[in-house]
Amino acid sequence: MKVCILTAGKGTRMGAYSKIINKSLLPIKNKAMISHIIELFPINYEFVIGLGHLGHQVKNYLRAAHPKTKFQFVNIKNFEGASSGPGLSLLKCKKFLKESFFFLPSDCMLTSDIKLRTDCNWIGVSKIPSYESDRYCNVLPTKNKVIDIRDKVKVGEDYFAFTGLLFVKNFHTFWKGLAKSTLVKHEHQISDGLNELMKNSELFTKLIKWFDIGDIQKYHEIQKKFNSSSISKTNEFIYFTDKNVIKFFSDTEIISKRILKTKYNPPIFPKTKKLGKNFYQYPYWNGSTFYAGGTPNSFKKLLKWLENKVWLRPKIFNTKIEKLCKIFYYEKTESRISLFLKENPDYKFPKFINGKITPPLDKLLQSIPWKELFHGIPCFIHGDLQFQNILFNKRSKKFLLIDWRQDFAGNVKFGDLYYDLAKLYGGILMNYDHVIMDSYQYKHIGNKVTVSFNKWKNDSEYRKILDNYISDNDFDKYKIKLLTGLIYLNMAALHHKPFNFALISYGASIIRDVLNEKKHAK
Repeated sequence: MKVCILTAGKGTRMGAYSKIINKSLLPIKNKAMISHIIELFPINYEFVIGLGHLGHQVKNYLRAAHPKTKFQFVNIKNFEGASSGPGLSLLKCKKFLKESFFFLPSDCMLTSDIKLRTDCNWIGVSKIPSYESDRYCNVLPTKNKVIDIRDKVKVGEDYFAFTGLLFVKNFHTFWKGLAKSTLVKHEHQISDGLNELMKNSELFTKLIKWFDIGDIQKYHEIQKKFNSSSISKTNEFIYFTDKNVIKFFSDTEIISKRILKTKYNPPIFPKTKKLGKNFYQYPYWNGSTFYAGGTPNSFKKLLKWLENKVWLRPKIFNTKIEKLCKIFYYEKTESRISLFLKENPDYKFPKFINGKITPPLDKLLQSIPWKELFHGIPCFIHGDLQFQNILFNKRSKKFLLIDWRQDFAGNVKFGDLYYDLAKLYGGILMNYDHVIMDSYQYKHIGNKVTVSFNKWKNDSEYRKILDNYISDNDFDKYKIKLLTGLIYLNMAALHHKPFNFALISYGASIIRDVLNEKKHAK
C-alpha cells in the first residue's frame, strides 16, 4: 500500500519558520510533524513525498529518521503562485499512485487510533465551528456517506471539515476528477477528485480526532498541549529517532563548524555525521543528562575530567584571546541586545528586579569592567557547558558532551575557559530541565519584575563544589558571575515571550548584584 504526503508549499502562515525550514519538519514532542504521520502506517507501506519549498531538507531528514522506510520523492516546481495548490501537487505524484492509496497533507496531526480500512473510498472528518468553515473543505454526510462538498466557503453546522486524511480506492475515478483543475481561491484543491468519487462512486466519512497545524498560532498551541519545549530557539530544532539524535540548524555554517570541532577532540563527543546542509546526527549514548543522573560526588569527578580531557591549552599569545573575548563578550552582547529591543519595541526595562533597584539596561552594561573580561584563558572549550549537555553513565562513570558550541568568535579550535565555567555556574542557578517544563516564575507589574527558577536538588552543594574549584584554581569568581549574567542577556534575543523577558531580567539582576558585591569587597 502507498501513502502520499505533500510537503511542497511554503507554509507562509508559519511566519518566520517558513523562511528557514519546511513546515513538515517542525517538531512536536521531538518528532517532526511528518514523522508522526508516517508512524500511523505499517512499516511496510511505501510513501510518495511531494517536494517543493526546501525539499532537500525533507529528503535528508526522512532518509535519516526513517532508514527502513521506502520513499519515492517527487520534485514539484510550480508549488506557489496562481493555479498552484495541493491538487496540482498531487497530480504531479500521479505516476507513482496508479493504485489505491492514502493521502495526507503534512500539516495535520491525528490524535486517535485510526483503523486504516481499505475496502472503500473514505475521508477523515471532524466537527468545527461554522465560522471557521471557509478555511476548509467541508462535506455533508448522510449515514456516513458524502452527499455534498463545499470547498472553502461558509457552511452550516451540519457540515464536517475534511481533515486531510483520505483513502482512494477507485483511483481512476479520482484522477479523472482531479484533472478538471477547478480553482478555489486561486488554488487547485483536491475537491474536484472528491466530487468525482462522490458522484460516480461512493465516498464515506470517518470521524477522527485531529489538529490542524496550518499556522504558527495553532503550531504553538499544539506544542503546549503536548508539553513540547516553550523555550526552544527559533532557528534550531532537535529530533529523537529510535537510534539517533538529529539536529537542525538554519545556519548551514553551524553544521560544518560543529562537525569540524569534533575532530579536534574526538573522545569527548559522540560520533557525528553530517546530513546535507542543515542536519547532523549522532547515535544515542548509554547515559543520562547530568541533571538527571549526577550527584555532588560525580560533579567533583566531572570537574577533574573537564580539566584533564576537555580544557586543553593551546600555544597561543594572550593578545589573540583578548581580541576574541572582546568580539564574543562585548560586541556580541551589543548585537544581541539590539536584536532583542528591535523585536520587542514596546518592552520597558523594570526599575526593580526581585525587590532591588536596578539601573537602566544601558547604564548597567556601561558599568561592566569589560577590559577585565577580555583577559581570558585560551583552551579548548565546549561552549555551551550546561548540565543538559553533559551525559553521564553511572555504571561506567564516563562522561560525554553533546550540543557543543561551534566556535568562539569564529575560532573553532579554542575559546575562553571562563565561558565554560560561567555556563556551569549558570546551569546551577537555572536548571534547564525545569525551565523546559515551564517551572519558572515571571511577573512584570508596572516598573517591578519578579523572576525565579525552581531549584535543582542539592544545588547549594553543587554551587559550593564549584566555588571551591574556582578558588583552588585562582579563577576570578566575579568574572565568572558577570559572564553568567551576560549569557542570560544574550540568550533573550533567541527565545519567545515570556521566557525572553525572564532572561533579560534575571541576567540584569545577576550583573547588578555582582557589581555591588565587587564594589563592597573593595
